[in-house]
Amino acid sequence: MGSHASLIHFVLATERQVQPGHSQKAIWLGLCAGLIAAIALLVTSPCTPMVWDEGDAILRAERIRDWFGSLFRDEVKGPPALSPQGIARGWPFTTQREGHPALYGAVIALGRSLAPGCLDPLTQYRFGPILLFSIAIGFVVYRLAQINGPVTAAAAFLCIFLQPRLFAHAHFASFDGPLTAFWMLAWACSPFFPVPNPSTGVITKARPRSTVAWGIILGATMSSKATGWFVILPIVIWAIMQRKRAVLWQLVAGILVGLAAFVVFNPPLWFDPLRGCLRFFELNLERHHRPDLNITTFFLGRLYNLDYPLPWYNTLFWTAIAVPIPILLFFVIGLIGWIRTPRRGLLTLIVLHWATLIVVRAIPGTPPHDGIRLFLPAFPFLGILAGYGFRFGTRVLAIQLRRWCKRLAAQSIYRQVLRKPQSTRMANPIQLNRLFRKGNPVLTTGAWIVILSPIFSLICFGPQWLSYYNGLIGGLPGATAAGMEPTYYWDGLDREVFLWLEIHCLETEKVYYSACSWANLRLLQKWGFLKRAFATSPADAQWYVVQNRPGAWSCEDQWLFSHGEAAFVKYPGRGGSCPWVGPVPVVKIFPIREYYRACRAVYGNQADSH
Repeated sequence: MGSHASLIHFVLATERQVQPGHSQKAIWLGLCAGLIAAIALLVTSPCTPMVWDEGDAILRAERIRDWFGSLFRDEVKGPPALSPQGIARGWPFTTQREGHPALYGAVIALGRSLAPGCLDPLTQYRFGPILLFSIAIGFVVYRLAQINGPVTAAAAFLCIFLQPRLFAHAHFASFDGPLTAFWMLAWACSPFFPVPNPSTGVITKARPRSTVAWGIILGATMSSKATGWFVILPIVIWAIMQRKRAVLWQLVAGILVGLAAFVVFNPPLWFDPLRGCLRFFELNLERHHRPDLNITTFFLGRLYNLDYPLPWYNTLFWTAIAVPIPILLFFVIGLIGWIRTPRRGLLTLIVLHWATLIVVRAIPGTPPHDGIRLFLPAFPFLGILAGYGFRFGTRVLAIQLRRWCKRLAAQSIYRQVLRKPQSTRMANPIQLNRLFRKGNPVLTTGAWIVILSPIFSLICFGPQWLSYYNGLIGGLPGATAAGMEPTYYWDGLDREVFLWLEIHCLETEKVYYSACSWANLRLLQKWGFLKRAFATSPADAQWYVVQNRPGAWSCEDQWLFSHGEAAFVKYPGRGGSCPWVGPVPVVKIFPIREYYRACRAVYGNQADSH
């Protein structure tokens, strides 16, 4: 047991040292990772359906683009762009509606202005968030390659990018992707890392401009979503644990710059920052007074909302079932390595970044809906810890294999010296050395195959990656049987569904979508994806479309999904051809007569009971 503990300490002590002279390699590795991520996301974006929050986010981004256009025009209709009324009209964020801060809208607007014309309309709006996420993952890989080597960096890249739900959210023109990207940058660009000089290899301290840049990134994280304010928490805890005055001064300076950047990134705060910030926190902390924002979720067969909070273990349970098992395995190994080593250092900061939203989301009163979406920034750090776990695990296996070969060689030599009868059958030390040389690459190759295996989950579930559940709960069929939501974001409304509606609906017929975003439907119709008109009431429709989200069902929707005869059923990804996907519907389309039959069955029974 003592030799095993010393082995762990040796591996971890040699694994977390800065690699002077490898900065150039780290830069190239980061660039390659960012480029691969950008290409993969842009290629898969056209087949990735538009999800709930995208329509509203795109319309807000268009108002930002109009505001910038009016800023540089001589003649403007309405109030001047830089007046309080002009900013309120052009920036419907921070102090308006639900209080989302403004930067994610600016990212979408900027990406739309820079996007190549060859992209489809939805991908043009997704261009900014996709580019930002790719840059962030590139910086993470660069930093890991610099402080821990290329193997850890490459493994972490795969463990981040091959998580199906995180991969899905990296596409969307919404707030969760930019929030997650800025949070990753807040870790990767923090001034606490030892920085080697590329020419001399001497470790130098971070310069003041690095602290300022990091503070701006903190402000950007806080300006992407209210959840982004929690990015300060793990850094504060870690800085206090370090007990170093220089670290605390860097922290204070970075936070002050971040607060100033938050005001700059949110124009609604420009004229009255103090009152505007109070209004911002009021909108984000008192949502239980807003029935339209008290969204119900279905978790393990029960309904929860702000008035009935999720159980405390919900984040850990979601982590256990929504991350591919190989990545989860290496993550656990990484946590074990972190616990066992006496030199935790920067590894502790990664653990704190992961644990922050895991703990915060478990607090009663936090919004419970949409699966892992509301604590999405925790999952890149899970991937980083899995990258450490991969490197640590492969090193331990290699050292154990070498020790085993040496032990066999020593026993063989000892028996040959004693001239035991069975010595002719003893292993040759040279042969054992060859065994190690051949066995080590086999172990390493096997580990890389394991860490690459989640790519099959991406293929099987795509483009409905938000319906992914791993084998611990039996995939999507097992999760549905356990009372989890099969889907929640309308990503089942893909081209297959639109094509079916186009074929089976007359041009004069309308379709009603139950609990769907009208902003999405209008944009999809404008871009030509949705060729049949949508109705705002079932009374005007000939077809009725329901998403398989029990938390959003009306009584008639629930009856329809259980007893109605659907004209069309949409299954996620490859459906029954993949065992982890299975024949679980995400969308059903019913003739309108089935809706009326459901109403009679539900409300007629209620009338009879009275």
